[in-house]
Amino acid sequence: IDLSDATKDVTLNAAVDAINFDSNTLSIDASNNRVGVGTAAPGYDFEVVNASTNAILGINAAEGGSLPTLLLKTADNNRWNIRNNGSNNLGFYDYGGSAGERMVIATSSGNVGIGTTAPKTIFHAVGATGNPATSGTTPTAIARFDSTYNSVLDIGQHASPYAMWIQAHDKSNLAQYYNLSLQPDGGNVGIGTAAPSNNLHVYSDAADTVLKIENDHASADALLVIDSSNNRDSYIRWSENGTTKWQLYNDGSDSDKL
Repeated sequence: IDLSDATKDVTLNAAVDAINFDSNTLSIDASNNRVGVGTAAPGYDFEVVNASTNAILGINAAEGGSLPTLLLKTADNNRWNIRNNGSNNLGFYDYGGSAGERMVIATSSGNVGIGTTAPKTIFHAVGATGNPATSGTTPTAIARFDSTYNSVLDIGQHASPYAMWIQAHDKSNLAQYYNLSLQPDGGNVGIGTAAPSNNLHVYSDAADTVLKIENDHASADALLVIDSSNNRDSYIRWSENGTTKWQLYNDGSDSDKL
């Protein structure tokens, strides 16, 4: 068929496999306006099928700055761009907003980055600094863990002095807070130590205060409550190198005795 002398329209019969090249190497479905490679009955606008090995769709760009790219559009407007980002990493770009590269998968490490083009860990998210939101429904967190209920766990970073924070919120009203449980099924919690030996183990090798209780309420005292159930004694114990030096306790059998 010689079509070199002019531009011509080719009309096919309205069949699923209206024209087939080389036993399904390429098939045109004129009934549903689809194209199949390796199939005579494509189920999508463009479908690649390989019955004996992996079906591969290759996008190969030339060297020298050209990037292999898959462009996704809606109503002829650019929405998403998936491509090699120039560092041989897989990048997901947002054309609809101003954020540019939304997510990266690093080739060498497999690390996933959101908000960063150079993820340093298996999952690396970068977001804006902000104190926890105290009203409305818009969080200021870097990351959020959601549930089927209203409770969420937000993680973020304060403004100066830039401490990281964790806050349990009600996602429908950020003025509502929820409790946060650590090790609810058992196990110890350590601060400054990787091997806590008690329910809460605070360790420091600095000369500064290790544990501080502060209350800034105008009409309330700073309070430390030690409550023992089943008529057991409550203790405050001072030790040195594991040896008890002093202890202060109430007698569980006599509430008036200290």
